[in-house]
Amino acid sequence: MDHTHSLFIFSEPINKMIHLMKFKNNLAIANLFGTLMAEHILKNYQRLPDLIIPMPLHPRRLRFRGYNQAELLTQVISKKTKIPMHRSIVFRKRYTPPQHTLSAKLRIKNMRNVFQIKENVEGKHILVIDDVITTGASVRALSQTINDAGARTIDVYSIARTIHEPHSILVQSR
Repeated sequence: MDHTHSLFIFSEPINKMIHLMKFKNNLAIANLFGTLMAEHILKNYQRLPDLIIPMPLHPRRLRFRGYNQAELLTQVISKKTKIPMHRSIVFRKRYTPPQHTLSAKLRIKNMRNVFQIKENVEGKHILVIDDVITTGASVRALSQTINDAGARTIDVYSIARTIHEPHSILVQSR
């Protein structure tokens, strides 16, 4: 992971809006946050990334929820920035308990060997989109998988992040 960017701190009212989007099917919120993220991306890159991917959900969780909130954000961002979206480059190869139910230590363990690359990313600048970064375990695991496949640069954007705590593994933005 080369850079991480979050628009907000995960606190009220942002946390409640994300909850509505993620668990209560309020998809208009994804459009709002996706638009804000796209504006931030366009403002902060002189040269846009080669492609954009959403944090993948395991197919079982996708069937249960009915949508991937990170993919909804990514669709809006891709449309507004013209960065090609590739949802099938990487996938979750095993089901894991939801991260928000685990301690920081268990989140790291939960994410080991979860992701697999299906397409060539060698030399690419990749932008990963997620809704919330808490400890950073998910985005680090995904970024490591993409990095191991030869990506040149990996940046991560999220709506919000929790305040950085000493036990967090998140690499701060440079």
